[in-house]
Amino acid sequence: MVECAPLLAALQTKGGWSKKYPIELKILRGGKTRPDGIRQLSGYMNSLGAKKGWLVIFDRDESKSWKEKLYFEREAQPDGGISVVGC
Repeated sequence: MVECAPLLAALQTKGGWSKKYPIELKILRGGKTRPDGIRQLSGYMNSLGAKKGWLVIFDRDESKSWKEKLYFEREAQPDGGISVVGC
């Protein structure tokens, strides 16, 4: 079973690829999901030389309302940051 899926969104300009946005997708599986995702995404960001990235965590708990599942937070990193989105 795949529990993470790194993606890359890149913007191309006339001069080439100008911005890279690494994205890590995770399914919520307890308290380790977020720290593991941040660690994995940080490594992916470092390999690309990217300063910003996105971690998207999917909560499949049907007993929770969307209001409980949806959030947006920022996680500071030494050279940039990670935007964490819960859904």
